[in-house]
Amino acid sequence: LIVEVRDIARFQVQGLELGLDTHGLTGTSDVGGVARIKLNPRTKAGDQVSIRIATEPSRHDRLIILPWSSWTVIPRPIDHSQARISAVVVRRGDSSMLQSAAAIESIITRIIQVTGTANAKLYPVGDGPTVESIVGTYFGLHAADMKAAVIRWQDQTSDPYDHALIDLYFHRYSAATTKLYALLNSHHAARASDVQMARVAYLLGQSLTAEGRYTEAARVYLQTAYLKIDYGMAVNELGNHLQRHAGLKTAMHYFRFIIHLLCDQLGEEHANITRALFNYANVLSEAGQNQKAEALYRRVIPLYERQYGVRSDHVARALNSFGMSLYLQKQFVDAEAALRNALQIWEECLSPQDPNIAFAYNNLGQILEDALEHSGAESCYRKAIQAGRKSLRPSDPISGRLVVNLGRVLEKQHSIAEALREYRRAQVLLTRAGEANNDYARILEASIDRLEHIISHTGLRPD
Repeated sequence: LIVEVRDIARFQVQGLELGLDTHGLTGTSDVGGVARIKLNPRTKAGDQVSIRIATEPSRHDRLIILPWSSWTVIPRPIDHSQARISAVVVRRGDSSMLQSAAAIESIITRIIQVTGTANAKLYPVGDGPTVESIVGTYFGLHAADMKAAVIRWQDQTSDPYDHALIDLYFHRYSAATTKLYALLNSHHAARASDVQMARVAYLLGQSLTAEGRYTEAARVYLQTAYLKIDYGMAVNELGNHLQRHAGLKTAMHYFRFIIHLLCDQLGEEHANITRALFNYANVLSEAGQNQKAEALYRRVIPLYERQYGVRSDHVARALNSFGMSLYLQKQFVDAEAALRNALQIWEECLSPQDPNIAFAYNNLGQILEDALEHSGAESCYRKAIQAGRKSLRPSDPISGRLVVNLGRVLEKQHSIAEALREYRRAQVLLTRAGEANNDYARILEASIDRLEHIISHTGLRPD
């Protein structure tokens, strides 16, 4: 796959190592800004891949803003030496990106994607990423500057798709829904490409969900699935919304239906079916049906290995979820083995800046902590914090939660003074993240009070 890499000013970018989500192979952009990535032999024209930055020669801290959400479709011809796509990168924190309509569009779609799923397990129910945290953490920008740029863009563009995005950004969901329905109908009439149709349908599903029109959203997401573009995204979105708003039983019925429906169309070993099985297993695990989830994960892992490669991100994600399902069944030894395998793959194929590494170390620490291997858990939590420093901003609440876990396991090892120090550090981080007054912060404050009481009655010196 040939990837032409440009910056926001359309200049070639040299020395950027890019990879695909489908396997660990990478390619580095040359002096002309061209990177060549060897594709998996199973890859076909029309397949979806996600481009990622593996490494770069200097600390520019770049991120991909185009293609949309980093996802792209392998073009024709599928002669792997000629398939060609373009990618646009920016430096995180570079405010000049707000002068580009393409960059603003990318930021808005990222916000819609992340706030729509809110699937990070370290967030409590009802909590999750905000516009401010995404703009700041992921793009390194100030939310006020972003808002001003969107308002300027609103005055400059006449494209109805752009205006629908802007409506979504400002939570004007009724207006966005009207525009997106009109766009979908016009695309049908004009026989637009499946990619265009899927993008509009995905955003329409998000807007309908925000309005509480879940049945309509389901129909739109199913249309996206039929197009076989952004399938995993659409299925994830609808599954998450059904879980939150219609209950786990409804979500399970939906996944069983979509798997049966698309098996007839695509065949049982198609990658989209495997992704649906993986999503279904996640719903089962959420519903506490961990034995059924475990069986599905065991089915998914070898399928992902054949489809994407043994050392791929897909396999690591399945191993991580499989390990957590075993952990919930108190099968600590097998859970630890699965998590360590996932971690090894992620450390091979992901950038050190990827938050999955921090989350995996945290999950492994939880397994070891519950297995009463406190020393090993402490080591994992420290590595999670270290990885989090590379992938999370201090203002992200997860940074504080990782430190809380370290403090808790230190307390279990009777390192009271050190535990208190970590709890206090976590309290500062959570306050910085705007989490000073929720239930989680109050529990942390009670832990601090308890350790201060112990120290005051034992003569221990706090750090």
